[in-house]
Amino acid sequence: MGDEDGKLMIVYTCAVCETRSMKVFSKHSYYKGVVLVRCDGCQSLHLVADNLHWTNADMEPTNIEDMMRRRGIEVPRLSGAAALELVLQKTEDGQASTKVVALGAAPSASAGTSAASTELQTKVPKAGAE
Repeated sequence: MGDEDGKLMIVYTCAVCETRSMKVFSKHSYYKGVVLVRCDGCQSLHLVADNLHWTNADMEPTNIEDMMRRRGIEVPRLSGAAALELVLQKTEDGQASTKVVALGAAPSASAGTSAASTELQTKVPKAGAE
Protein backbone atom coordinates (compact mmCIF):
# COMPACT_ATOMS: atom_id res chain seq x y z
CA MET A 1 0.00 0.00 0.00
CA GLY A 2 1.23 3.46 -0.89
CA ASP A 3 1.03 6.63 1.15
CA GLU A 4 -2.17 7.63 -0.66
CA ASP A 5 -4.17 4.49 0.18
CA GLY A 6 -6.70 4.73 2.95
CA LYS A 7 -8.74 7.48 4.59
CA LEU A 8 -8.14 10.70 6.47
CA MET A 9 -10.42 12.47 8.92
CA ILE A 10 -10.72 16.13 9.78
CA VAL A 11 -12.40 17.57 12.86
CA TYR A 12 -12.96 21.30 12.52
CA THR A 13 -14.99 24.27 13.67
CA CYS A 14 -16.70 26.18 10.87
CA ALA A 15 -15.42 29.76 10.69
CA VAL A 16 -18.83 30.88 9.41
CA CYS A 17 -21.27 29.41 11.98
CA GLU A 18 -19.00 27.87 14.68
CA THR A 19 -20.43 24.34 14.15
CA ARG A 20 -18.01 21.49 14.97
CA SER A 21 -17.92 18.79 12.30
CA MET A 22 -16.03 15.63 11.44
CA LYS A 23 -15.51 14.51 7.84
CA VAL A 24 -13.73 11.53 6.26
CA PHE A 25 -12.13 11.55 2.79
CA SER A 26 -9.56 9.54 0.85
CA LYS A 27 -5.84 10.16 1.17
CA HIS A 28 -5.64 10.05 -2.61
CA SER A 29 -8.03 13.00 -3.03
CA TYR A 30 -6.19 14.95 -0.29
CA TYR A 31 -2.76 14.51 -1.88
CA LYS A 32 -3.69 14.36 -5.60
CA GLY A 33 -7.19 15.79 -6.06
CA VAL A 34 -9.66 18.24 -4.54
CA VAL A 35 -11.42 17.92 -1.17
CA LEU A 36 -14.37 20.14 -0.27
CA VAL A 37 -16.39 19.46 2.89
CA ARG A 38 -19.86 20.79 3.66
CA CYS A 39 -20.55 22.23 7.11
CA ASP A 40 -23.29 20.35 8.97
CA GLY A 41 -24.53 23.64 10.42
CA CYS A 42 -24.69 26.29 7.69
CA GLN A 43 -24.05 24.10 4.64
CA SER A 44 -21.02 26.22 3.60
CA LEU A 45 -18.37 24.48 1.54
CA HIS A 46 -14.86 24.48 2.99
CA LEU A 47 -11.73 23.82 0.94
CA VAL A 48 -9.53 21.13 2.49
CA ALA A 49 -7.24 20.40 -0.47
CA ASP A 50 -6.79 21.63 -4.04
CA ASN A 51 -4.11 19.88 -6.03
CA LEU A 52 -5.83 20.50 -9.39
CA HIS A 53 -6.02 24.33 -9.22
CA TRP A 54 -9.85 24.39 -9.13
CA THR A 55 -10.04 27.38 -6.80
CA ASN A 56 -7.09 29.38 -8.18
CA ALA A 57 -5.24 28.50 -11.38
CA ASP A 58 -2.16 30.51 -10.29
CA MET A 59 -1.88 28.89 -6.86
CA GLU A 60 0.47 26.03 -6.03
CA PRO A 61 -1.19 22.76 -5.02
CA THR A 62 -2.33 23.24 -1.44
CA ASN A 63 -4.09 21.59 1.49
CA ILE A 64 -5.56 22.75 4.80
CA GLU A 65 -2.25 22.25 6.59
CA ASP A 66 -0.47 24.60 4.16
CA MET A 67 -3.31 27.15 4.23
CA MET A 68 -3.39 27.29 8.03
CA ARG A 69 0.43 27.35 8.29
CA ARG A 70 0.46 30.46 6.03
CA ARG A 71 -1.87 32.08 8.61
CA GLY A 72 0.49 31.15 11.42
CA ILE A 73 -1.65 28.27 12.74
CA GLU A 74 -0.13 24.82 13.13
CA VAL A 75 -2.63 21.99 12.48
CA PRO A 76 -2.07 18.97 14.73
CA ARG A 77 -1.77 15.60 12.95
CA LEU A 78 -2.86 12.61 14.98
CA SER A 79 -2.75 8.92 14.11
CA GLY A 80 -3.37 5.56 15.65
CA ALA A 81 -6.29 4.05 17.49
CA ALA A 82 -6.16 6.59 20.32
CA ALA A 83 -6.11 9.67 18.07
CA LEU A 84 -9.76 10.54 18.72
CA GLU A 85 -12.09 9.96 21.59
CA LEU A 86 -15.85 10.52 21.48
CA VAL A 87 -17.25 12.05 24.64
CA LEU A 88 -20.99 11.91 25.23
CA GLN A 89 -22.37 14.90 27.08
CA LYS A 90 -25.78 16.24 28.04
CA THR A 91 -26.64 19.77 27.00
CA GLU A 92 -28.43 22.23 29.28
CA ASP A 93 -31.81 21.22 27.80
CA GLY A 94 -31.12 17.54 28.57
CA GLN A 95 -30.33 16.49 24.99
CA ALA A 96 -27.35 14.21 24.29
CA SER A 97 -24.44 15.61 22.32
CA THR A 98 -21.13 14.17 21.19
CA LYS A 99 -17.80 15.94 21.57
CA VAL A 100 -14.70 14.80 19.69
CA VAL A 101 -11.51 15.16 21.71
CA ALA A 102 -8.01 14.76 20.31
CA LEU A 103 -5.69 12.81 22.54
CA GLY A 104 -2.10 13.91 22.99
CA ALA A 105 0.81 11.54 23.29
CA ALA A 106 0.35 9.26 26.25
CA PRO A 107 2.92 9.62 29.02
CA SER A 108 4.83 6.59 30.17
CA ALA A 109 2.57 3.95 31.74
CA SER A 110 4.98 3.74 34.65
CA ALA A 111 4.18 7.34 35.54
CA GLY A 112 0.65 6.22 36.47
CA THR A 113 -1.09 8.94 34.49
CA SER A 114 -3.45 8.79 31.52
CA ALA A 115 -3.07 10.50 28.15
CA ALA A 116 -3.64 14.24 28.23
CA SER A 117 -6.48 15.41 26.01
CA THR A 118 -7.00 18.67 24.19
CA GLU A 119 -9.89 19.59 21.94
CA LEU A 120 -8.92 20.51 18.38
CA GLN A 121 -9.80 24.14 17.78
CA THR A 122 -9.05 24.38 14.06
CA LYS A 123 -11.36 26.79 12.25
CA VAL A 124 -11.63 25.99 8.57
CA PRO A 125 -12.10 28.98 6.26
CA LYS A 126 -14.95 28.98 3.75
CA ALA A 127 -13.91 27.77 0.26
CA GLY A 128 -12.40 30.59 -1.78
CA ALA A 129 -11.65 32.69 1.31
CA GLU A 130 -7.96 31.68 1.38
